[in-house]
Amino acid sequence: MTKTRKMLAYLMAALLALPLFCATAKADDGYTFVIQNENDGYTYLLYQIFKGDSSTNASGEYVLSNIEWGNGVKGDTKEAVYNMFELTGASRTAANVAQKVKDNADNDVFHTILTNLGKNDGSSLDNAIATTKGTYSIDGGTRSVTGYGATGLAPGYYLVRNTVVPDGQAHSDYIVKVVGGDVVAEPKAATPTSSKKVQDVNDSLNATLSAAQDSADYDIGDTIPFTLTATLPTNYANFAAVGYRLIFVDDISAGLSWDGTATIYYGASDTTGTQITFANKTGEEIPTLDGGTIVASSQYSGGKVMAYEIPNLMAASMPEVAKALKGGDTITIRYNATLNANATVGKYGNRNGYTLYYSNDPTSWQNVGHTTEDINVVFTYKTVFNKVDEGGNALTGADFMLEKFVADQNGTATTTSSEGGSIKGNWVDVTALHTETGAANPIKTGDATGSTFAFSGLDDGIYKLTETTTPVGYNTIDPIEFTISAEHDASAQEPRLTSLTGTNGTAFVMEPDLDLATLTASIENKPGLVLPTTGALGTKALVAFGSAVLVGSLVVLVTRRRLRME
Repeated sequence: MTKTRKMLAYLMAALLALPLFCATAKADDGYTFVIQNENDGYTYLLYQIFKGDSSTNASGEYVLSNIEWGNGVKGDTKEAVYNMFELTGASRTAANVAQKVKDNADNDVFHTILTNLGKNDGSSLDNAIATTKGTYSIDGGTRSVTGYGATGLAPGYYLVRNTVVPDGQAHSDYIVKVVGGDVVAEPKAATPTSSKKVQDVNDSLNATLSAAQDSADYDIGDTIPFTLTATLPTNYANFAAVGYRLIFVDDISAGLSWDGTATIYYGASDTTGTQITFANKTGEEIPTLDGGTIVASSQYSGGKVMAYEIPNLMAASMPEVAKALKGGDTITIRYNATLNANATVGKYGNRNGYTLYYSNDPTSWQNVGHTTEDINVVFTYKTVFNKVDEGGNALTGADFMLEKFVADQNGTATTTSSEGGSIKGNWVDVTALHTETGAANPIKTGDATGSTFAFSGLDDGIYKLTETTTPVGYNTIDPIEFTISAEHDASAQEPRLTSLTGTNGTAFVMEPDLDLATLTASIENKPGLVLPTTGALGTKALVAFGSAVLVGSLVVLVTRRRLRME
């Protein structure tokens, strides 16, 4: 109890230690108090804690003398403060409380006092003075300030409570100012930031294509690395009295599978991380801005909402790396998900979003705000091959195998990248890419006649199409090696597929359909040659030819004999 009294006394000291602002209006006219905030949707209430006579000291600062309780403090609150400082009898006065505070000056976190009294919800205060949004003339008309203000205030110490904020914003900490003239105060509020990123990898090149971003493309069955971040607000330390709550909410579509396991890292110095488990909250409740709840319904058909909550990041039970966090530090969560057989093939891809719920009021644990959802998209593609003859007519009775080149330094095959370099690896049938892990694979479909073949759920990369069954009477094509390339606008709020190509650098070019994220090509087969054979017309032709030669020879012979006889 003694420790609590001392702490509260230290904290309250700043009320009397704060410098007073220059008076530019007469005391009997009252003063103007403005919270400088030009944004709509806020509510600020003023409470007079102490009143008295204002004057200036040798430094030109305004001070209060003849201090009495203001009309903003309830009777039971006064009693609690008297007991806090062990004041009895005639010593139980506002002036003596002020003196006790001044003698034990330490810091200016007034809300800690109300928190320890269990009345930081405003129940310890009375006679709230409402503020109005507008533009105020202050300092004798020498300047104008836009914000939430009140006029006609008597000299004293005033506390400001911020009771309402717009969605996605944070409540201000208590503002305590001495009114000895017109006062302009800045809100003491800050919000955290959050982001979700996905890593894009090309396994044909065994290369990470870019820094983590908001979009990527993968094969069905691939493991996809995601990163969630929460950067603490600059006023994080002001939450020490009420604690700081964080809820990481991840909304993933049906095309992504995640078992909820993840690793959390508390700040840049935490290189080891701690294993955590997200809970499936689909259909359950998630806290809202005003302390209420909403049903956690996925925005995506067949999707689910996963959440991980830290009830109090400042709790004594938290790891030491968490206790060392300060404003501006970043908490990072990393997890892997798998692109499954439900994956959507199309320009909108497989969407997934992340929202951070956070304590947004240094005066109350209950109030929770949230960041704007950060949307990621994972794309996957489809190839369609149509078997045709020389005239472009459909051929039946064919079959194809599509292989993907997977880079591997110990591989037995080599291929050439688009940059011209040689790569070692292996050719793997796309329908068996993930046999070792048991994950789903890209899907092969075709029509009943064997003239059209589709492979769905493909990443960008290097591929080879091989004809495994050739239509009767036609020549088997040579395997076609080609590269799928894609571009997507990862900087947009909702990333979109912007380019899709399939080519081997020669005349083979696939026709793209961005809406369907599909590449289509016609594969032409040439018929076999018809060669001459013995029998039938062929025999007759040979006999006729031989007869003609024989007759010609006889004519020559007879002619020569006649010439000799003559």
